[in-house]
Amino acid sequence: MTRAATGLRATIGLAFLSFALPFGLALTAPLRPQGGDTVPAKVGMHVLQCERSFDLAGAGWLRDQVLAGKRPYYAVVTADRSRLVSTWGPGPAVWGALTSLPLDSGSVVDDATLARRARRSAALAVALASLFLFLAIAQRAPPLIALAGAATAALSFGGAGLLGQALWQQTVACVAFTASWLALARGTKESTSVLWLAAGAALSLSAGLLRPADGILAIAGFALCGRALLRRRQPVGVAAAVALGAIVCGMFVVWNLRQFGTPWPVGQSITHAGSEGLFHSDLGDLGLAFAALFVSPNRGLLVFAPIVIVAVVAGARSTNRAKFLSAALLVQLVVYAAFYKWWGGVAFGPRLAAIPTWASCFVLFGLVAPTAVSRRLAALAAILTIAVGLIGLYRYDPRKWDLRVNVDERPAAVWSITDSVVAASLRPLPEGWPGIVDSPQGPFAYCVDRTFSQRPTGNLSATPPSEESSQFAGTLKLPRESEIPPKSSPKKTSVASDVALAVTVTGSKSNR
Repeated sequence: MTRAATGLRATIGLAFLSFALPFGLALTAPLRPQGGDTVPAKVGMHVLQCERSFDLAGAGWLRDQVLAGKRPYYAVVTADRSRLVSTWGPGPAVWGALTSLPLDSGSVVDDATLARRARRSAALAVALASLFLFLAIAQRAPPLIALAGAATAALSFGGAGLLGQALWQQTVACVAFTASWLALARGTKESTSVLWLAAGAALSLSAGLLRPADGILAIAGFALCGRALLRRRQPVGVAAAVALGAIVCGMFVVWNLRQFGTPWPVGQSITHAGSEGLFHSDLGDLGLAFAALFVSPNRGLLVFAPIVIVAVVAGARSTNRAKFLSAALLVQLVVYAAFYKWWGGVAFGPRLAAIPTWASCFVLFGLVAPTAVSRRLAALAAILTIAVGLIGLYRYDPRKWDLRVNVDERPAAVWSITDSVVAASLRPLPEGWPGIVDSPQGPFAYCVDRTFSQRPTGNLSATPPSEESSQFAGTLKLPRESEIPPKSSPKKTSVASDVALAVTVTGSKSNR
């Protein structure tokens, strides 16, 4: 066997490992409680398989909440009042429906079954993203370096332990982002087809539409593909990029028009209308939130993903492409800091920064020209990033820290040194904590009487549809968004006051 053939077999083996490792680890972790952000996909993928619809009102408990004027934040009433759809768009539900075998009509399932099915789809997404990242880095780096970069991202807090446990909006966008980086890395090599760059531009666009909050990174990828495409001066590439971009945009525009009556993804804006708003503009708050995303003990990248900091510094001293993406990473983090819930809600680590962690691995392992110092720093940062990520994968439970300290009401807790989410994750779950579910536990009769019908245990299929359900399927209208009372928001305090409170609490504990 020739050396080239041996090298090819080794590369294929490492590529398979980059896929199989995060997929297997994600599925072996304990099934943990998830936040409400994951409900639309967990329910929506099954609604889509059963009804070929995005209408979450097929789940009786969601429908009843809306009819009672208590719409959950993760769902929005459509413009024509006939449906209830995900606040975060169609992507997660579509991915889940396409990557899961349909249940038989009348199957008896419970909430844990739905969560496991959603997790398998999420694990597949993370595994594919890891494979795409491996192939992207391998365009310029040795296969072992490519595996190190892909494994660092996939096993970080933002990989198998977070995006691989449930179908977040970021889970699906991560596949599009990594595929776009592969197309960029491949398309910028000599003598390759311009169609790679056209595909990269379209994939960057789709990633931004799937996850508008990560729009800065999507725009950066689109700009790099577009610039390289224009420099090739081949009309066929430009035409392909325009055509693919039009198709991608068209799908999202049509969906938004049908649901919201506007071409823009306004679900989250509708959800927060009349409350505190999506962004804060105070420069002091912005600066302290930005600092918290970097160095706070319970949400800082220095703790959860030091690979990001190393990548930004190394990228700023490397090639133009690496400098551009490093700058985009910093701007993206500023956008997160301006977000009203910059700490990312209930999650292990700075959830909003999951995609930047993957992007940092692409920059550091695939674009930066390594030096002896940068290799050592990258190796140390990768080891720390993976170690913390594995703690989150196998030991994190929101009841151990996030819900105990009530982080969404008291974001000051992210600055606590004596009460760390990492340390709390290593301890057993406190006694007396009940299980947490974001939807009824069931059992449900699937694809009967709308989509999920909660029935008594026993012969579920023999239970006739309720009169209310039959009426809803025909004439009953959901209340308009303006008719639903706004959810009460926690008292909004400045980030500066949060920091002062955290320091006071930490100091009082240490003096005991």
